[in-house]
Amino acid sequence: MFGILCSSGSEMQYAKMFAALLKKSDRKYPEVIIFTLSNVDVGSKTVKGTSIIKGRSKPRQVALPSIIFNYSIQKKMSNRKKIRALYELDHIEILNVSNRFNQWMMLKILASSPETAKYVLPHVLCKKEELREKLDTDENYLCMPKKGANTAAIQYLSKGIEEKESQREKIFLKVPDISNEKEDISVIRVYLQRGLQEQWTVIGSRMVNGYKDEKCIASVDSITLLVINYITKFIHNMGTVFIDFFIDEKGNLFFLHLGGWDQSFFQRVQNKQEKKIFALALKEYYLLLQSNHQNE
Repeated sequence: MFGILCSSGSEMQYAKMFAALLKKSDRKYPEVIIFTLSNVDVGSKTVKGTSIIKGRSKPRQVALPSIIFNYSIQKKMSNRKKIRALYELDHIEILNVSNRFNQWMMLKILASSPETAKYVLPHVLCKKEELREKLDTDENYLCMPKKGANTAAIQYLSKGIEEKESQREKIFLKVPDISNEKEDISVIRVYLQRGLQEQWTVIGSRMVNGYKDEKCIASVDSITLLVINYITKFIHNMGTVFIDFFIDEKGNLFFLHLGGWDQSFFQRVQNKQEKKIFALALKEYYLLLQSNHQNE
């Protein structure tokens, strides 16, 4: 058995989606218990949730599974502390302890290798009062938050910095001109799941903004695997992630975000084959981790 920790109020929704996903999987698929943090008793190491077996769901109270995939977003500090308490329990392994990453740190990691640096745009981190000191007003920038992976929060600044009013530090990525009238940026999101032998598998990709470019579509999987494999050398305990890339007008890909579980994953990934790839890789990774636990 492995666990799926979901956000508050999402248990029934996730139970329905996983029941439909696993209904068509092989009969030897392990039991999955889906639960929220409020139903976890750290002291007794038990949890109340919805069990999925062979595509059928029912409520159950069970011992905390030894392998838990965290598909939740926790905004309250008390909930983050509770996840940390779970993480520190003996014989409990949590994948994706956090689903929100520091993108500045990701840029610095990728820029440290010649192989991945080619997919990193020139970048600056600054506050409002530092804009005129650090930015060139003759250049174009993408401005985005330092943490998280919200593509709606990205702004394109065309040779101007007067639009920014935030007091928080933000990341500014130097980009070429965008010729379309709306100045829409093209962003592709690639979904990955770790599986057999801890290898990453590309589940699929979706355009978040803009239009597909055949050049980037042909290379996106290999570039994504190069990027995630390098990041994994520095950040462990990840199981399910996505990566966002900016696509310039020549079809070149540049890193924007690393995210954990995408809360809209099941809405975005509708392709049956992609869902099958995800379910299989998830099972394989669980079985690998379980075997590792048994051999400790």
